[in-house]
Amino acid sequence: MTVRFYSSIAQQTTLTGTYSPSATVIAVAGTTGFPSSTPYTLSLDYGAPNEELVEVTGVAGLSLTVTRAIDGTSATTHNAGAIVRHVSSARDFADSRAHENASQNVHGIQVGSSVVGTTDTQTLSNKTLTTPTITGSVNLVSPNITGTVTGSATYNTPTLTGPVPVNGALDITGTVAASNQLDVTGAASQSGSLQRWLSNGGTQLANVDGTGKFFLSRTAVISTNGAAAVPLLVQGAASQSVDLLRVQDSASVNQVTVGSTGQFSSLKGTLLVGDPSPGTGGVTMKAGPSATRVAEFQNAAGTAQVTIDNVGLLTTQNITILGEPAWTVFTPLWTSSGTAPAIGNGSLTGGFRQHGRTITVRWFWQAGSTTTFGTGSWFFSFPSGKPHISTGTNQAGTGPAFGSRSTFRNGTAQADPTDFTRIRISDAVVGTLWGTTVPATWVSGDYINVTMTYETDNSI
Repeated sequence: MTVRFYSSIAQQTTLTGTYSPSATVIAVAGTTGFPSSTPYTLSLDYGAPNEELVEVTGVAGLSLTVTRAIDGTSATTHNAGAIVRHVSSARDFADSRAHENASQNVHGIQVGSSVVGTTDTQTLSNKTLTTPTITGSVNLVSPNITGTVTGSATYNTPTLTGPVPVNGALDITGTVAASNQLDVTGAASQSGSLQRWLSNGGTQLANVDGTGKFFLSRTAVISTNGAAAVPLLVQGAASQSVDLLRVQDSASVNQVTVGSTGQFSSLKGTLLVGDPSPGTGGVTMKAGPSATRVAEFQNAAGTAQVTIDNVGLLTTQNITILGEPAWTVFTPLWTSSGTAPAIGNGSLTGGFRQHGRTITVRWFWQAGSTTTFGTGSWFFSFPSGKPHISTGTNQAGTGPAFGSRSTFRNGTAQADPTDFTRIRISDAVVGTLWGTTVPATWVSGDYINVTMTYETDNSI
């Protein structure tokens, strides 16, 4: 129904021009008191035999856009000076009577919609209920609830029959602590899922089947926002007799199980990878307060093959060491007890390989034409971070040293008792330490070759 506008203070005016029956824009002498909104009704040649009703649909100053021959009147020619008056007509009164008699298409509601009665049995659609309270037994058959339920909506004992799609967020908040907040009850012979979660494209992401089993079609991420909270807790019954946890392949064959007593079993073996961050360990095994073993490795028959007891003693039925560790190249430091020497264009190289805490090292030194020999006794460093074991004096680590000047000389290399990061060489003949003038004054081309095995505090 079209809404028209009216004014009780519109003043009579006149036309300022002559207009044919087809004219749709007219000019008037004034619009004082006319309605400020359109449409509204005017009478042209008011009270005359050729009176015509028009509907004003647009206003531009004193120029009015009109629809001619309104409410049964005829379009005629109107001359300048013709009386123009704002009026109502029969259609205004007819619209009011039709509105009073109608139950649909009234009060601005959509076409085909009805006024809601307080006691009528009606079907309601496209309604927004703000802070409703629905009491009694409500049976909603296959409802489609979209949008947002605003305010405090209370549903007392509702029965939802059929699929109930919820578009948007659904919050279920309990008010009675002893009551279940959400019950999903299957049919007597439930075969479909009790509950499903779907993607926007309709792909099933997770479901609870008719027997209560929970299935995930994607990766499960279990996270907690409390530092003192346990992210995942699997708690058995008082007399649990079956596994607490099972991981199966697609054929339902157990791959990993956690037994009722907490024993961990893996069908394909276990790969333990430590944190790659510096300063953190790979795998930590901690024995119980009364355990005699920290770890035990068994064969398929359950016989222990390797054990580690609670004091760290490893016992094995058989051990095989395959291959030798590779040599690692390093550059030794050459120092003295007096003025520092410098290798210049000579050569100073080293290499080592390590088994546990046992290290074999090789040093090679050869003087060049620009080598300076300093003063005092000489020292050559162990590999960086691999010092000689620091307990006792000259702990076991010794090795032969060979030097060549004009004649071949033998010496013995051992850790410096005052600094376990370096070696010194004792001459096999005179017994003093090799240096600038021992066993003789060194010149370009002379060399020293040392091999030594020792124990370090730092194992690999």
